[in-house]
Amino acid sequence: MGEFDQRGKFGLADVPSACRRFTYQLDLQSPEKEERVVELVAFMERSCYATNTLRRPVEVVPRLLLNGNEVAVKLESA
Repeated sequence: MGEFDQRGKFGLADVPSACRRFTYQLDLQSPEKEERVVELVAFMERSCYATNTLRRPVEVVPRLLLNGNEVAVKLESA
């Protein structure tokens, strides 16, 4: 679940239009011991490209093709 200020999303206030935090919950049922499940979740956290990208943001490069021609896109800093 993402937490963000809706006003920023719609440009209604001087607040970022980005999430402040993502929260997720794993609801598992397993015959495995708790220690083993915790090890699996830790492995998943280390190897998940989606959560790791969110934790260590990468450059986002927009590219616009309009009618087959590339058009320069200039973005304001967030």
